[in-house]
Amino acid sequence: MPLFDLHSHFSFKPANSERAGSDQVPDTDHWRERFKDESAYSRFIAWADRDVVKSSQLNGTAALEGGFGTIVNGLYPLEQGFTHPAFNRELATLVGFATTELERIMERRASYMQHLQREYQNLLAGLALNDPDPLGKRYVLVNSYAEWLAEQGRPRTICIVNSVEGAHAFADNILDAAGQPMSVLGAERKHIRRAGGDGLGAFHGYVQGILANIDRVKGWPHTPLFVTLAHHYYNTLCGHSPSLTAAVALLVPQDGRTPHETGLNMVRYYDVGIRSWGYRVVARLLKNTDPTGQPVRRILIDTKHMSPQARWDYYTNVIDTRKAQGDEIPIVVSHTAVSGRASMKATIDGNNSPTGEFDLQPGDASASRYFYRGVINLFDDEILRVVDSDGIMGLMIDERRIMGAELPPEAGLSMDRFQVVARQNRAEMSRWTTTRNEHAWGRIDTATFNARIATIEASMQPLLDELRPAYLSVLFRQLFHIAALASIPTQPARGWGHVALGTDYDGVINPIDIYRQSRDMRTLRQDLLTFWNDKSNDPDAVVRQLYNAHLYGQTREQLLDGFLSGNGEAFLRKYFHDDYLKGGVKG
Repeated sequence: MPLFDLHSHFSFKPANSERAGSDQVPDTDHWRERFKDESAYSRFIAWADRDVVKSSQLNGTAALEGGFGTIVNGLYPLEQGFTHPAFNRELATLVGFATTELERIMERRASYMQHLQREYQNLLAGLALNDPDPLGKRYVLVNSYAEWLAEQGRPRTICIVNSVEGAHAFADNILDAAGQPMSVLGAERKHIRRAGGDGLGAFHGYVQGILANIDRVKGWPHTPLFVTLAHHYYNTLCGHSPSLTAAVALLVPQDGRTPHETGLNMVRYYDVGIRSWGYRVVARLLKNTDPTGQPVRRILIDTKHMSPQARWDYYTNVIDTRKAQGDEIPIVVSHTAVSGRASMKATIDGNNSPTGEFDLQPGDASASRYFYRGVINLFDDEILRVVDSDGIMGLMIDERRIMGAELPPEAGLSMDRFQVVARQNRAEMSRWTTTRNEHAWGRIDTATFNARIATIEASMQPLLDELRPAYLSVLFRQLFHIAALASIPTQPARGWGHVALGTDYDGVINPIDIYRQSRDMRTLRQDLLTFWNDKSNDPDAVVRQLYNAHLYGQTREQLLDGFLSGNGEAFLRKYFHDDYLKGGVKG
């Protein structure tokens, strides 16, 4: 079965990159792998950050080679907080953007909404580069489950479903009297000091603009299915969770403080819930009529990146309230992982940590030892909320999000040994990346390139073979945790039906080394199946029992096919159509 990816960025780099052999931006070619020109390549960042492949993790050709059939594409205007005049060149190497685009974002020469529109329009323009041969490669944008279904069975076809990452994407710039962009955070502070203002302030107009732009996006031919309310930086609508590594956050910090909405005392961005005007944005996204009362599609909320308090607010004040009124809304967490923390509310109430990482509560340390404990990941009670809402979770392959302090025993190596092997492998990956860049720049000919790559990959293979059981064991621990947590006597396998793959490729992630690019996913299903079969007969009785405990009367093949494909299809069947998005009736 073709892979279903609940979240990745198919159009992000083309929309912000130069065309091949040109300095023109954007690039309509969504099929090619991108390499920075030698003159624009930062060797410092290539050396300093070996974890991220410095070319496309995802492009159309690589996705087809990796077996992808459906991609929920996160349209994403890069946040200004990532830019800095001192290291835009380094950032350009890391994210693949043209440096001119980073300067454009930094100087706010275009609003986030304009960047969002351009990425969508560039995605549409790229359709012209599809291969006209009936058996040639092609991508199609689909706007309903029926359109998606009509494309199934067509060879070499990727179905694209639109989503949006970060509700900042709907924002226009706030302009001063001279027509220059003003600080949104400054306008928010003035709004709060005025206790909401008189409805005529700059921030009031800013929020009204977001609401109007949501209505415009609902009129697109391919309305986004869902949007993450938060992302890496505080967008005034709600708080966000810590998401950047310590080194990156040191250069482009994502923490900070803002006035509490009910007073002038300051509150950390990580502790902010949904603002009162944020609730207005949520309501407009979920509204299924336009201002004249005509039916329009609602846009679902993706809770990834929201702060714990903001997620709690959404679940209790929106999901629960609407359910009581007969409006059932599925919870979407498009790219996530398990935290091993039991209770969201206990973590919120018991938090005294000054770092934003949040204190562990009693019992969390032991339960989370195989998981990344950051509050950006799912709490146990949150997993149950997703399942109970008939929602869906996309499991990431970002090593920073799925790896815990310890490795499961079935990994076959200690964390110390894992780190040694991983460092060795990443040194080879750095050589691999450098060689590929040198070939793209014309520094070495094809024969030399092929010989060098073959040598490097031969050196990497035993390292990857040693790392593979560690990564696969971590993936299975995520899946088993969700399955066991959600199992009930009448529906023992129900947890399995609500988890999908949500890679976040080309979200500048650090993918696990065995799947460093989307083309490497071609072995994913067989890798998982082989490992599961093997561990089901493990000499260790505890491991053997674990890998046989979560079948619930189904075969391993059935459960893996649901995770990799079927659950995503089922979600589209139930929710990706006018009957639900306009009328509230599930398919």
